[in-house]
Amino acid sequence: MTRCDRGRRHKWWRESELAYIREHAGRVPAREIRKALRVSREQLKGAVRWMRRRGEDVDLRCFSPRTVVCPSCGMARTLFGSEGICEPCRISRRLAETEAEIAGLLPLLSPADRAVYERTEAKRETRADPMPAAPRTAGMTAYERARAEERRDMAMERWQADRLRRLLKAAQKRKERVSRKVGKGRK
Repeated sequence: MTRCDRGRRHKWWRESELAYIREHAGRVPAREIRKALRVSREQLKGAVRWMRRRGEDVDLRCFSPRTVVCPSCGMARTLFGSEGICEPCRISRRLAETEAEIAGLLPLLSPADRAVYERTEAKRETRADPMPAAPRTAGMTAYERARAEERRDMAMERWQADRLRRLLKAAQKRKERVSRKVGKGRK
């Protein structure tokens, strides 16, 4: 039961129209809501203002995410390579390949060198940055909450990619050392 102040005819809102606004606000562009209800921009804004005064969480801003779901891991991602998978998935595949190459080289080592690698295997460490914190969404509108969650998804993707890059670099260095020792043992 809102009223437009611009001299237009007074719009009495039916409960079904308000329910339609509640259901579609933030999910569908306001232009489409106006078109479906056959109301002007000001009439729709007035209805939303009235609903907010009643304590309802209604926001007409429609959030369109910049992230896409990775087909490999199912996470919301922004960085995709030519393979069609996200950066963390691509790096973790390279890491698995490098670890498999190391596993293939270890039997070629001398028994003494292999014993050293087996003993120190559990002690491998890589610097770890703290994981991004989850956003505090209490008191946010649905639009703000969706934006905060998307920013966290993007931060998590960067964090995972950086962590996996460090692990990959360490594994490549380890492979290099093992292959150097294998080469010395064959001479």
